Amino acid sequence: MTAQRTARKELSEVKQPEDHKQAIQDVTVELRGESFTVKGKALKDYRLLLLLNKMEQNGAYLPEVMERILGQEQHEKVIDLLSDPDDNDYVDTEDVGNFLRTLMEEAKAKNS
Repeated sequence: MTAQRTARKELSEVKQPEDHKQAIQDVTVELRGESFTVKGKALKDYRLLLLLNKMEQNGAYLPEVMERILGQEQHEKVIDLLSDPDDNDYVDTEDVGNFLRTLMEEAKAKNS
């Protein structure tokens, strides 16, 4: 067997991956004229999965989920945008939940 044939045979025996999944893409969501970007890796994070599971049982984990996904700086910016200046700067948890829902839907749509 020639060296070239041997090399070809060795290459043909190399196991090829069965699937070629693309990496999860970053997701950008708009809120009141501001853009917020979530890294694709953040959406696959194990710690995020734990927090989402806890939040499903107890909605009090919403702030931790938001900060885990967005990072502290973007999380604070979202909260500032959602605060009501006419009502003591309170932030309605339903508004935060809706933002998170939109973000997750965009992530799913972009990465399906």
